[in-house]
Amino acid sequence: MRTYITKLNDRNLQRRKATGITNYVMYSLIVLILFKIFSTVPKISAEIDIWNLTKVLWYSFNFSFASYFIYFSFTYSFNNSSSIRILNYSKDNESYFIKIIAALILLSPTIPACFIFWNDYTLENLQYSRWEKLLFILDAINIIFVIVMLVSQKNDHFDIIKHTKKEKDNKLSLIVLIISSFAIFSSIYLLINLSEINELDKLNLFLVCILIFSILVITERIIENFKEDVFAKDLENLEYEIYVKNLTDDEIREILQKKYMGFLIKDWIEHKEKEIEIENSSFTKESEKISAKETDIKEIDKEKYPIEYEGRKDEIELLKTNLKNKKQDFHKNNISQLKEIIKKDPSLSENDIKNLKNLLQKLTSTEKS
Repeated sequence: MRTYITKLNDRNLQRRKATGITNYVMYSLIVLILFKIFSTVPKISAEIDIWNLTKVLWYSFNFSFASYFIYFSFTYSFNNSSSIRILNYSKDNESYFIKIIAALILLSPTIPACFIFWNDYTLENLQYSRWEKLLFILDAINIIFVIVMLVSQKNDHFDIIKHTKKEKDNKLSLIVLIISSFAIFSSIYLLINLSEINELDKLNLFLVCILIFSILVITERIIENFKEDVFAKDLENLEYEIYVKNLTDDEIREILQKKYMGFLIKDWIEHKEKEIEIENSSFTKESEKISAKETDIKEIDKEKYPIEYEGRKDEIELLKTNLKNKKQDFHKNNISQLKEIIKKDPSLSENDIKNLKNLLQKLTSTEKS
């Protein structure tokens, strides 16, 4: 296991070097893009009407956003045939910056769309072509996504990683591709037919919008790279800890499964069964200790020693309450975890689902006892 950790660290380093996509490269790209934006903006005529300018921004950002989703549908279309793994979810792996960047990407076409709609609403001129209606609908969906993303609180216990996608996942990817293609066609068509602005200004504005959107996408990738860097540093620290503490293979394997690589579904069920068995045994021992204290208190003369009797009685009641709360919390958390695993990934085999449901039934029955 020690050799495996060392090889894993080396593989991560080699992969990063092989791709060449480091944060420094992306920082350089952002600088070049900013330079291009600053050199292009002065070429745009200052006499452009504000609402025509907003329309160009709207069409251009919709084009950029749809292109981004075509790339997303392309990468998502590849199947992953590796085994299902269950990894404990940690909020430490998240950054609030990623939500902000994702919101800006989603809102990039929506903000100019809102300005256009509000202006036309105040002028009581809500006549739109079918292509503009399509873009309005897609932008309205973006707003819903942003609201859900910003206000939702992730309460999941686990991440399901490297699961095999089913046919419906590929259908979703195809639907995204088709809708995005329509959005691109609509944006280009509307941009070409916008006659109130000369072609050179439209081209420069279109280029500026694409470059601004590119900065958002690159920034998102930089944040993801930082997340990968943290993971790599954690593995390096684990390697150091292995040699300093002289951890055994079983200890290394348990740390890897719990914190980094996740459990194979069969291993997770076995791990959860052992955990439940250990906890139930602990609860039984605590209950036996309380029973022993209840036996001892019967030997005290409560008339002669009322203070000691009441003190021990209160102590026993407190121990009972604490034990009851611990049992309830333990069963509640594990039941919700099992339900989450069953519900989260439909690619689980029938046998895995059966084993999970049996474990859930066993846990539910012990909760009531």
